[in-house]
Amino acid sequence: MAILGAAFVASAAAAPASARPAVTKLQITPGEESLKPSWRVTTTVGLTGFRVRWRPAAASTSWSRPVELGLKRRSYKIPGLSVQGYEVLVRALYEERPAGGMIAAGTPLPKVGEEPPPKEEPPEEPPPEEEPPPQEEPPEEEPSGTVSAKPAGPSTPLGGWSVVYANAFAAPIGSGPGQDNTLFPNNCAEYKNCEGFNSNEMQVFNPSAVSTGPDGLRLTCTHTDTAQSPGSKHYVCGVVKGLGSGAPGYRIFYWSPNFGQTLVFQTVARFPPNTGEADPGWWSNGPPWSESEFDFFEGGGWGSQHTTGWKTDDLFMSWFAPPHPSAAKRGFDVDPSAGFHTYTTEVFPTGIFSEWIDGVPQPWGTGIGPAFPVNSIKSGLILSYALRTCSSCSTSFTSGTREFDVRSIAVYEDSMHRGVGIENEGLAPGTTVE
Repeated sequence: MAILGAAFVASAAAAPASARPAVTKLQITPGEESLKPSWRVTTTVGLTGFRVRWRPAAASTSWSRPVELGLKRRSYKIPGLSVQGYEVLVRALYEERPAGGMIAAGTPLPKVGEEPPPKEEPPEEPPPEEEPPPQEEPPEEEPSGTVSAKPAGPSTPLGGWSVVYANAFAAPIGSGPGQDNTLFPNNCAEYKNCEGFNSNEMQVFNPSAVSTGPDGLRLTCTHTDTAQSPGSKHYVCGVVKGLGSGAPGYRIFYWSPNFGQTLVFQTVARFPPNTGEADPGWWSNGPPWSESEFDFFEGGGWGSQHTTGWKTDDLFMSWFAPPHPSAAKRGFDVDPSAGFHTYTTEVFPTGIFSEWIDGVPQPWGTGIGPAFPVNSIKSGLILSYALRTCSSCSTSFTSGTREFDVRSIAVYEDSMHRGVGIENEGLAPGTTVE
């Protein structure tokens, strides 16, 4: 059975992203203790080859060492795998640098009886003779560092869109030279365990669960046998947050509503696996903290209706400004933990808001409101990976580490109102707009 992958674009020099070669139509064919990715490419102009990596899907492990292939190759057999789910990453190389790629998932077949003697097959499309096998391990791939110049879904307003804040998580979170000081890696202004947001949360937050890498931001949750304080919790999880105060060296982006501007909040993210407890969120909050919370999305993986994965769980969006309008998607059509998706929330000057996923308007989340916020509120941005429980809920997350991955976040404002209600406009270190 072939499985289609989710696409993304990595950085490369000298050509706009739309003109660079990119992997497309990635499929995974399972074999005995093996997987065979096959793919096509959008263009061969500037193409210098491909890079293949893989990793177990259920564990937060690093990608395998890269396998470099020639520019004529369109498939590769990955041998020696165990019978479990794997993610396979295939990138096109543009002038020897990573360009467009895709991620797909598959599960190898078990070995049946004894393997027959190996049958010699000619390679499908051998690499050019002049390309020798690599003698050294290539350097780790860098984050793409790019954010789209316009949101996916909303119509372009008169005058176009302005990017007033963007973060592709191309630099480590921190306040040192070259680090990303636009978000703080905890729920309090300290580098230690901090409590969660709600009384039914199962975790503490800690900066050790926040990192950046080739896929962008990585927020992990890890089960611990030792109870963690405060609250005797057995999970340590990650959050990045626009703190109101108390974090020297940080330059936090804030937005304020109700000044006549149209705003869009967008993230490209892959949900964590869910076995009845996952609570990933992309949201915003004040000061003041009351009547200001805006959930662009929250994955309600702890619901009493939970069965398997995310199939029966909710996706919430809500604004806690009076009269607290909200909407929810009951169940997921596509597993949000199997690949990256683009989540977009547009907020109109009237207090109405709407949701898009991968550029498609969501009927359940269109024209919600109106809300009536006060414009004295200054809200920061938050990405959090919490865990929650309820009286009729149970969890199978009893060991190991899971992760919530975020490629980028961005805030767009209609250009006629650029900078209105905005404080600390700009791009996070290492982030560019294309």
